[in-house]
Amino acid sequence: MRSLRKPFGSLPPEVAVLTAVAFSVALGFGIVAPAIPLFAKDFGVSNFAAGAVISVFALVRFASAPVAGRFVNRFGERLVLAARGRSDGRTVLIVPEVKDKQATGLTLIHVRFRDQLAPGPMRSVLQGYRSRFAALKDAVTETEPTFREDLLGELPVVDLLTEPINDLADHWRT
Repeated sequence: MRSLRKPFGSLPPEVAVLTAVAFSVALGFGIVAPAIPLFAKDFGVSNFAAGAVISVFALVRFASAPVAGRFVNRFGERLVLAARGRSDGRTVLIVPEVKDKQATGLTLIHVRFRDQLAPGPMRSVLQGYRSRFAALKDAVTETEPTFREDLLGELPVVDLLTEPINDLADHWRT
């Protein structure tokens, strides 16, 4: 039996995060949806029309999910690269603009990351970004007997996302 303190048991922490996001979206929709007919009356829209808009939105999301999933599986997700400027130290996300499987341009988004994250969330970020967690763990365990995950919380997020893996692995080497 699962305890109340750990309802997700041995599931990865990402499951708890996704559950919290889904719950928040559902809660928000549950709060906003009943108020839509009230706002709609101010614009002369009937309750039926307001209800139809809400229902159609939910129905389209439900119907399009399998199609969207197959689309992503077939064409893949857009690869994003985090980089830091050599001279100014600014951090950017580089998003390729792709047409017919060829890059036609780049979108640069200037970002500022949190200074540090706890080891659990940082592991999730690194797992989702170019499999950096697995690469870092492999690089460290080539020379060290174990990989200490707690050190993930001590390094800056931007370094963990942009520095070369072998340079990062030096932080684990004694």
